[in-house]
Amino acid sequence: MIHSTTAFDLDAYVGRSRALDFSAFDWADVQNHPLPLAAIRTMRYTQDIDHPVLTELLEQIVLDESRHFFFYYRQAEGRLQSPGVVRVTRLLVDRFWTPVGSGVQPRHELEFMAGYLFAGDEGRAAIRKVDDTIRKLPGFATVQLLEAWTNRFARPTQGEP
Repeated sequence: MIHSTTAFDLDAYVGRSRALDFSAFDWADVQNHPLPLAAIRTMRYTQDIDHPVLTELLEQIVLDESRHFFFYYRQAEGRLQSPGVVRVTRLLVDRFWTPVGSGVQPRHELEFMAGYLFAGDEGRAAIRKVDDTIRKLPGFATVQLLEAWTNRFARPTQGEP
């Protein structure tokens, strides 16, 4: 049984879920906005679209992903109430956690993507926000995730591999 300080209504969550609406996008205008090489390379790695014409689409995707995160976070919060579960989960996370896609692309692409997405003050702040959120879970106060991974893999995006 999952225990949580805030009850999560799975039926309400499923009821709010819906397919993305692409009808409002001006697809003909996409060709008028060429992408920089670094963005194309990052898109190939992440398999996502990042383009000025598709801002609304990305906002909808972010909202949907936020709902997914909330659901999984609440699941983790409830399931990590047992010390035994925390111990095993921390062992697995500490040994095996990597961002989605890390095992798919070659290392030089991983280094490029980490440097491109997480460079500068804004990128570092985003990384810390992710790690700080995960550290609020029971048993994860000292976890080192995205910041430690980025420190290992990020390299400047100036040149090609």
